[in-house]
Amino acid sequence: MDSLMLSLRLVPHGRLPYRFGLLVALLPGFAAPAIANGPVEGLEMHRMGAGTLGPDGWTTAASTNGGYSVRLPCLFNDFTFRSRTESVTQADMLGCGHDGMKFMAMRGQDRDAAAGQMIFERPIPGATSTRFTYRGLPGIAHHLQNATSCAASQSVRTKAGTILLSVETSASKCEAMKQVAATFFASLEPDAHPVVAVPLADLPALPECPLAAALSKDQLVAAFNALPRDAEELMPADTCLPATSTRSMFARVGVCMIGTTRMNTASLSTLATTGEPVATSFMGLYAEATHSALKTLLEERYPRQPLAAYRPHASLTWDVTTVVAQPSGPLVILSKPSEGSNGVAFSLVRQYRAEHTKLVNRNLNDCR
Repeated sequence: MDSLMLSLRLVPHGRLPYRFGLLVALLPGFAAPAIANGPVEGLEMHRMGAGTLGPDGWTTAASTNGGYSVRLPCLFNDFTFRSRTESVTQADMLGCGHDGMKFMAMRGQDRDAAAGQMIFERPIPGATSTRFTYRGLPGIAHHLQNATSCAASQSVRTKAGTILLSVETSASKCEAMKQVAATFFASLEPDAHPVVAVPLADLPALPECPLAAALSKDQLVAAFNALPRDAEELMPADTCLPATSTRSMFARVGVCMIGTTRMNTASLSTLATTGEPVATSFMGLYAEATHSALKTLLEERYPRQPLAAYRPHASLTWDVTTVVAQPSGPLVILSKPSEGSNGVAFSLVRQYRAEHTKLVNRNLNDCR
């Protein structure tokens, strides 16, 4: 966790693409769903475990779409992350792990060049920073270290966006990391081949997520049955009483909409004995702009509840950003990942009645 937070603090382009990239770069078995109609928002994997190590233990890694290359001491993953909402529209990444060190290279294509320059110039709290020139291009180096880990990065500003190189490791290998990082950073070829900017495919129209409190049991189940999906999972009923069962579905391009925000997963929890709905939840990829839009929409639709009402719905991994109440009673809770949470970030919208708060938020690890 500390190591991840160090590396995230060194990233000038926003947390989502880098956080996802770091995860994907280090998972050799990861595979993304194939998209038949061209690229969509999210991950496109080009190569996995690529490269041939030379006598020196290093290989040349060229980004498929990013137009740059680096030398890496490990077989690498090569992938692209696209976003409609992040400050970076396309992040072309290379990454791998070796000898307890994590290597990441990324070229981020800016949504707005002026904003991209401001982000590039932004200071990193707690980091030792140095400006330099790399082949005539402006660059900034950052270094962070704490009691358990260390991380170093170099950002180089180009006409096609900012190229970020980073390495992180445990505190016991910080000195060794400096030597390896120097070789890695010096190997950057920022214009190895042309940058490829691939426009996102048009997204299909989606139904509105079933948040209406007036839906009966049969109507709610029918609404969930009608949602599009790539995959579906039915969790076994838990052993705590009253027992509940949860049905979840996922679609890469979204299962439904809340306002203008696409939600990628939908879940319906019911009482195992009667099938009576207890809670619904929807998750969409987190970005500040879309999360803010969700918050504004929910607070325009329904009365916002006082801050004292937030605590029962929070957890170690989720921070509640608003709680609103529908006229007939059900609460709608919007949450975002707590600072430092691992993995891909999502906005979470849940709906349930106040009397079901403890039931919905109980620890299911104790009920399996």
